Amino acid sequence: MRAYLTVARNMLMSTFTYRAHILFQILGSVFSVVVLWFLWRAIFDAAGTPTIRGMSFGQTFLYVALAAALFVMMRSWVEWDIHWQVRSGDIIVHFFRPYSLVGIVFFNALGGVAGNLLTITIPSLVAIFLAFHAPVPGWFSLILFIPALVQAYLLSFLLDFFIGVTAFRTESIWGLSATKEVIVLFLSGGAIPLAFFPDGVRDLLTVLPFASMYNTPISLLAGGLSDPGVIAGRLALQSLWVVVLFLGVQLYYRVTVKKLTVAGG
Repeated sequence: MRAYLTVARNMLMSTFTYRAHILFQILGSVFSVVVLWFLWRAIFDAAGTPTIRGMSFGQTFLYVALAAALFVMMRSWVEWDIHWQVRSGDIIVHFFRPYSLVGIVFFNALGGVAGNLLTITIPSLVAIFLAFHAPVPGWFSLILFIPALVQAYLLSFLLDFFIGVTAFRTESIWGLSATKEVIVLFLSGGAIPLAFFPDGVRDLLTVLPFASMYNTPISLLAGGLSDPGVIAGRLALQSLWVVVLFLGVQLYYRVTVKKLTVAGG
């Protein structure tokens, strides 16, 4: 565990190495919040109604702004880290060291996520709640949001690791990774709130693992979920998908690693 924590700490420290990079990340995150505000303000003005599909402008802006902040925070580039290690042959080193490849990749990504939280997500939240006066969540919503966010990150990591391991066979994941990003953004409610989808489609998307990555934690924080039974069900569904994806990724990794070819070996 000490080795894993050291990897996470080193990754976190490397995040703060380039100050200009951090500055532009902060400016970029704040600018994206500004764009989202004007975009959805224009949509509601054009609709001419105070609510769309049961969501007010304030609720919708808070939802999409939080989704953008969380998307950047959880973007750990796990699949591309594995991809480049396979292409360079460096991946073989991990099989001769006394640690798990899954563990070392996870804690390395965790350090990057912590760095993203400090340099991107927090400035975005400041802009969301102070500059744009978005509704501030209550303490109960915040308490529920924390376990939902942890499970959302685990799901995001497992999906990225699955894509990365595919490089053992294909040696290239560009198309697969790009497709995954589009699917996750739209089916999770990360780009458009799931409430805006037709009822039948929304109900289907809610039970898929993608919704557990963004819709569930954001809805809890934004106050979109208030019924205790629904909240318990959503958190339980998250946990179920974490277990299913973990077991599936472990099985896929054990099968796929046998097909790994490095330097013609």
